[in-house]
Amino acid sequence: MNNLWKINDIDLYSTFGAYIFKGNYNELLAPPMPRKRLEHEYIDRDGVSVDTITPLTYEAKRFNLKIGIKGSSAADFWSNYNALFSELSQAGNFDLYIADLDKHFTLLYEGVAKTEKLTPIETRTGQVCATFEIKCLEPLQDTHFTSNADLVLVVNGVVSIINNPSTVFTITDDKLYLNLD
Repeated sequence: MNNLWKINDIDLYSTFGAYIFKGNYNELLAPPMPRKRLEHEYIDRDGVSVDTITPLTYEAKRFNLKIGIKGSSAADFWSNYNALFSELSQAGNFDLYIADLDKHFTLLYEGVAKTEKLTPIETRTGQVCATFEIKCLEPLQDTHFTSNADLVLVVNGVVSIINNPSTVFTITDDKLYLNLD
């Protein structure tokens, strides 16, 4: 199970005695939810008018990642536990690499949602195991989910996407000028 999962380029299993349950891959692979498009309901028309011009933007993904931690003894378990949560708790994002998917995920640790003790931990000399549901946030999505538009301009109900707003607007003496050429 070595080199199947890495956190910040550190092998999860050999370093922390930890593993990720494969059922989590569905959460990781799911695309982010698009934000609601602008809509307008007219009182004198059926249905709704929806902005289909503006590129979609997406919400950040939040999900729970189920992991297990094991140790050959209680002392080994607590050493693995402390080392893993110390790594996750560092300031900023952490990088999760999953070899089965050949993909890196940039995640932010937000705490633990659930803990389950699988074996007794009390000064036991045999293997000790527990599972944790780690709360994660994927704040930024892959570049194929982003828009290249710099500005969306709506004038008299007409939506225009402007990729270089400096060619359309000029600011001089704290006044905004619209170039209509």
